[in-house]
Amino acid sequence: MNICMVGLGIGKTHGAFVGGHVNNVINLSRALAEKGFQVHIISTPPIHTDMGKQETSFEIQKGVIIHTVSTGHDNALYEISKKGRLSLGYGFKSFFKIVSAVKKLHKKEGFDVIHGHSGFPWVALIPEHFKVFNDIPAIHTLYCPLNNNLFYQTASKICFSKLDLVVAISNNVRNSLGNVIPEHKIKIIPPLIDLSRFTPNFKERTRSPCLLYIGNLSKTKGLYVLLEALKIVKKDFPNIKLLLGLDIPLYEFKSGNFEINKKLEALDITENVVPLGIIENLPKAMMKSDIFVAPFTSTYGPADYPLSVLEAMASGLPVIATNVGGIPEIIMHGETGLIVEPNNPMELAQAIKYLLENERKATKIGTKASEFVFELNKDAIIKFLSTYQELASD
Repeated sequence: MNICMVGLGIGKTHGAFVGGHVNNVINLSRALAEKGFQVHIISTPPIHTDMGKQETSFEIQKGVIIHTVSTGHDNALYEISKKGRLSLGYGFKSFFKIVSAVKKLHKKEGFDVIHGHSGFPWVALIPEHFKVFNDIPAIHTLYCPLNNNLFYQTASKICFSKLDLVVAISNNVRNSLGNVIPEHKIKIIPPLIDLSRFTPNFKERTRSPCLLYIGNLSKTKGLYVLLEALKIVKKDFPNIKLLLGLDIPLYEFKSGNFEINKKLEALDITENVVPLGIIENLPKAMMKSDIFVAPFTSTYGPADYPLSVLEAMASGLPVIATNVGGIPEIIMHGETGLIVEPNNPMELAQAIKYLLENERKATKIGTKASEFVFELNKDAIIKFLSTYQELASD
């Protein structure tokens, strides 16, 4: 069976696949290839690359080929506003470029299913186009909940109306689709984790406890809240370190005039924060860490089940995350992690100190978290296999 995945920003950035939906597409494609499927991924270039004016195709493993379409700019970052929204021009250009590339490849390969991936509903117009004009089975995985704004909901109906199926990665995302598409056209399948890479690793804590953050510098990811909490924790744990895994290269972070650097100085925590930039070996970074912190203020934009959180849980790291979006569906407070309210540095600091002061409890939470993620992922690939086969046979 020949599957075509379409999306935005899917590819390697400075040696690593960066982002939740990007890694889910890669993990799913690799798992399908191991089952004998041929997978073609057609996408715009990743953010923070110089690939914008190039068109490339490369195989990441047998059966999985990434095709990058030219969008005519040097760096997708400049097409994204400070609020993290894609510009209208970038959206139109991406749509036509990807559609054109899929058409050419379809003539050669004969795709059985077109599968879109994004938190943006308009990306679903790409698989929908091929359902309407080529009668190819079409599905779309939606990574974050829809805004309940009336205009947004109406526009989403147009984007999803002709699809065979919308895959929601969480119950929360499914619920946001309630007024948009019929229930029978929605299936919940969580993001796929590469459990061969992320395995439980329980170690004794060193004299310098280590926190890990993976994300970007946007307010949605809550990094500034975490920095305020770190200031509080430092009073009791002066040697504490915070590793920052970001979506930009380390040299760019160090040379750029980012607001966060001023924040670190103002809070007197510069020596406690270790920026890593883009992390090529994420499992290794998790092995070095004691606690994973995900202080999201919202999941409108990020994946509703943040992949980094699931990977940390799979690694046996105790996770502290916020009570937003679908996060409470995967983290049961006190069992598979700790839940705190968003935008509350004091509560976040107390949760960090609790885990640092109760190492046995932290280990127990990490163990249960890894077991939970194993069960969550156990049937994910089977669900996709059956979905593709059902669609292709209709």
